[in-house]
Amino acid sequence: MKIKFIINPSSGFQDHETQLNKISDLIAVDHIVDKYFTEEKDDAKNEAISAIKDNYDLLIVSGGDGTVNEIANAVGIMKSKIPVAILPNGTVNDFAKYLNNPTDPLQFVDMVLAQKTVDVDLGCINGYFFANVAAIGTISEIAHDVDKETKAILGKLAYYIEGIKKIPDIFSKTTNLRIETRDAVYEEDAIVAIISNTAYIGGFKNLAPRAQITDGYFDVIVIKKTDLLGATDVFIKTLTGDHIDNENVLYFHTDNLKVTGLSTEDIPFDIDGEYGGILPVEFKVIPRQFRVIIDVKLEGE
Repeated sequence: MKIKFIINPSSGFQDHETQLNKISDLIAVDHIVDKYFTEEKDDAKNEAISAIKDNYDLLIVSGGDGTVNEIANAVGIMKSKIPVAILPNGTVNDFAKYLNNPTDPLQFVDMVLAQKTVDVDLGCINGYFFANVAAIGTISEIAHDVDKETKAILGKLAYYIEGIKKIPDIFSKTTNLRIETRDAVYEEDAIVAIISNTAYIGGFKNLAPRAQITDGYFDVIVIKKTDLLGATDVFIKTLTGDHIDNENVLYFHTDNLKVTGLSTEDIPFDIDGEYGGILPVEFKVIPRQFRVIIDVKLEGE
């Protein structure tokens, strides 16, 4: 096989360099492995597109959700079914953690060479693809308000620090949204609205507890405006997934939705931890477009 190994060196590279080299060396015994190190935004996407055009057999990706997002965009743009193995080494690795990918070099190589794959859904916004989650609201701004240098140094702690700084805004500044699906229209003053492909979001394992990445649907979670006590109750229950039955939470499935802001101010949204643009925006599911290599059979397969 001819394999392209795409590595984001800003995503924990120094801590994982030995691990990455061992994986590359083990696979290179019987296969051709070409390594590529990203430097700027869209490098991973552009390199993956080139690899697809050059008929590589497989992609290995080392990085966080932002790097995975770029690979998902390459696959979506090219409509490719090239197998992708994801090694979780970034600041945030929600998608890889949902897949339960191993990080031990020997186990990861075994997974790659076994090539057990599943075709998973992608979200799409005007030709832009995402693998994990989009979010709207003050909480969603935390990810793209943390600069890259701080993330590289502090890792997840950088998000916690930024989150603490935004606590006053989270309850004082809500977002008035209109959410339209084929079946219903909702108007909510929301703390946050989340459009998710997986259950694992922002380090929470059960934020979208019924989500499956092969069912052709988004799981939409809207946390409504409430007081500190009500919001605290919701967030505590996210640990077990029981929050979806809370009166302050709207939870539903759909394969297509449009979200519009009901205020005159610009309302940004976030895609896989990066700034995505300004409302209004329409989301749709592209079923089973992203072929990923997995270690265990995903629930629902």
